[in-house]
Amino acid sequence: MTLVFATAGLLAAPLLAVNAFVYLVRWHVERRAADPAEPLPLPTALGGFLAECGAMAVALVSRLFGVVSAGALPAPPQRGIALLLPDSGLDAASFWLLRRRLRKCGWATYPGPVGGWARDAAGAAAIFHARVQELRARAPQAVFVLIAHGSGGILARDYLRRHPDAPIRRLITLGTPHQGTCTPWMCGALRRLRPGSSLIEQLAAGDPVPEQFDATAISSPFDAWTLPTAAAYYPGAFNIEIRGIGHYALLTSRRVAQLLMEQLPDAAPNHAARR
Repeated sequence: MTLVFATAGLLAAPLLAVNAFVYLVRWHVERRAADPAEPLPLPTALGGFLAECGAMAVALVSRLFGVVSAGALPAPPQRGIALLLPDSGLDAASFWLLRRRLRKCGWATYPGPVGGWARDAAGAAAIFHARVQELRARAPQAVFVLIAHGSGGILARDYLRRHPDAPIRRLITLGTPHQGTCTPWMCGALRRLRPGSSLIEQLAAGDPVPEQFDATAISSPFDAWTLPTAAAYYPGAFNIEIRGIGHYALLTSRRVAQLLMEQLPDAAPNHAARR
C-alpha cells in the first residue's frame, strides 16, 4: 500500500495540469447552463481541487497495482453484500478505500467490473446477473445492495430494469450522470452517455427502478465529469448533494462514506423476498 501512495505522489504533478483543464471545461459549460452551480469560496474550491487530484492519482495507481481482485468472493456477511460497479475507464480497484470502510461496518463486498458495457449493455447485464445469482445461492438470506460510481450507475439502472427480479435491496450511485453528460471527451461508445442519447432516453422513460429498488443518488456540483451539474439529478430517487467534492474524491471522501453508510439498509430479508 505504501508503494501505491508513493506512485500516486509521482503522478500528482501531471494530474494537476489534467484537472486544471477538466475544471476549465467545467467552468465554461456551467456558465452557459440554465441553472449553474453556485460558486464555492476560493479556499473550499482549492481544497476540493487538490483532493480531486490526489483521489484521481490513487484511483489510477490502484488499478495499476490491482489492489482489489475482480474475481474475489466475499467473506460471510454480517450485515449484507455490497455489489460494486466502477466508472468507465476504472476497475474494481477504484473502490479499495470504500471497500475497507464497508467491511469495517460488517458488509461483505463483491467487485463486479463489466468492461465494454456501453457497447453491449444487454450482454454486460446478463454477465453481471449471473454473478449476482451465484452470490445469492451462496448467501440466500443476505441483504444485497448495489453501489455504483459514475457511469457504473447507468449500467446499474440498465441492469435492474432488465432484471426486475434481481435480489437488490437498494441502489446507491455516486457521481452518476443520470441525465447524461456534456463532457467533450465522451467519444466512441461513451457517446451513449450524452443527454438525449437513446440509452439515456430509454432509461428515463417510465423508470421503475427508484420504486422497486429504493434508489439513492449522491452527487456534487463540484464534479467536473457530470455536466451540467443538474444532470446528476435522478428523478424518483432520494437525491443527496454534497458540495466541494470532485468526481474521484467521491470514492475517498470520509463525508461521502458516512452519507453512504447512513443509506445502507439494516440486515433484513432482501428486497426480492419481500415482494
